[in-house]
Amino acid sequence: MTNNKRAIIALVLVFAMLALVACAGKETTAGTTAGPTTAGTTTAKPTTVATTLPPTEISFWNGWTGPDGTTLQNEVKFYNDNNKDNVTVKMDIMQHAALTEKMHAALASNTAPNLHLSFTGGEYAVNNQIVPIDTIWDYTALQKSDFVESILNQMYYKGKLLGIPFQLSSMYLYWNKDIFKNAGLDPEAPPKTWDEMVTMSLKLTDASKNIVGGGYTYNDTMTYAVRAISFGGKIIDGDTMDTLKAVITDPKYIAGNKKAIENTMAMIDQKSIQTIGGDDVQGGFNGGTFAMHTTGAWEVAGCKAAGFNWGISLLPAGPNGIKEPGFPIAMICMKGTEGNKLIASYKFIEFWNDNLSNKYGRDSSVLTWSKVCGYQPYLKSVVADPALTSDPIFKVTNSYVDYLTAYFPTCYYNFFNIGTLCLQPMLENAGQKRMTIDEAMAQAQIDLTNDITDMQESGLGR
Repeated sequence: MTNNKRAIIALVLVFAMLALVACAGKETTAGTTAGPTTAGTTTAKPTTVATTLPPTEISFWNGWTGPDGTTLQNEVKFYNDNNKDNVTVKMDIMQHAALTEKMHAALASNTAPNLHLSFTGGEYAVNNQIVPIDTIWDYTALQKSDFVESILNQMYYKGKLLGIPFQLSSMYLYWNKDIFKNAGLDPEAPPKTWDEMVTMSLKLTDASKNIVGGGYTYNDTMTYAVRAISFGGKIIDGDTMDTLKAVITDPKYIAGNKKAIENTMAMIDQKSIQTIGGDDVQGGFNGGTFAMHTTGAWEVAGCKAAGFNWGISLLPAGPNGIKEPGFPIAMICMKGTEGNKLIASYKFIEFWNDNLSNKYGRDSSVLTWSKVCGYQPYLKSVVADPALTSDPIFKVTNSYVDYLTAYFPTCYYNFFNIGTLCLQPMLENAGQKRMTIDEAMAQAQIDLTNDITDMQESGLGR
């Protein structure tokens, strides 16, 4: 998963169950469930499912193009090669921007994939484009009691289960210990504050050796948002759709918001970060030319694969302390997934989370995902696994919840817009000196206000 794909924070998911179509094989009637295939009105109807599926192929789209994507591909291949569910998963991985565009087109033409990795409280939920999956407990061996309640609860939207957790994501600071040592810095002591990162990054930068101090991507909206909050700023306020408002230039928050941009500009001016994209910075860090990099847990797999001497810590602190973003990603079933396709999707979700019944006699995918990629687990049985609790990397990636900070309310369901329409243009306008910092902030205030107004006038999300 890349920088452009992440953005955003604790959300809620829903899934109302579909009328499952009878298929070949022995059939059983599973009582009464909620009716439609999308999260709209519901009608009670009996659901008939086959205990044995005919050969069924399901499509699975996601944007996991980063190092963790290799682990995902390996797990899907194992399932396709070894499952006895008669299910084949056809997975397509693409850059997030292309994925979003393709998904919108597919939804409009009723050709959406069956499975997707996404948020459950965003536009797909409010537009009734996610299939509720409340009956997944009836047709799989998954045990609801094994899920951490506070995490599973975020998978509901308006009372319906819209997904099963896939991972919890936050941001961390990675650093190259050898570059630190060569620059005369303690290789075990990354910057503790954002201001210290500025001075450290300058010491680490060495143009003669093609070394960039680094720290974060100049237009990384999520890192900017939590950095601004750590300086006393805030981006958006309000706890209901009607009270939402942009506060980028609000007198109460403008100083903190501006300080976070000034922090960025200082590093740009001293050439210790560059105005290039996140994928380039990630590649440079793994290639040994960037000394520091702020990104998600997915980079753990990349660092392990690159094989250099690296460290990981929580984000640095501002005057208001450490602020860590956090957001749950879920496995969701998209509009149009029904009958055998829905049951087959359930089977793959069951495989991924098979940590208690252990049908395959190996580490479950969810345990592997935490061990290899460093993500915080959402199953109690994984949380207690000794292989994780003794891992020093996991101790860092699992500790972010103590500093969890939401930078926008959950009722703001267009969460991608806060980055693409507001914060990213602001950072690029200032970072590339197309505008002054004050002008860039004023334009971002207008852009976010317009987006909020559009949401309020649409009537969705209420």
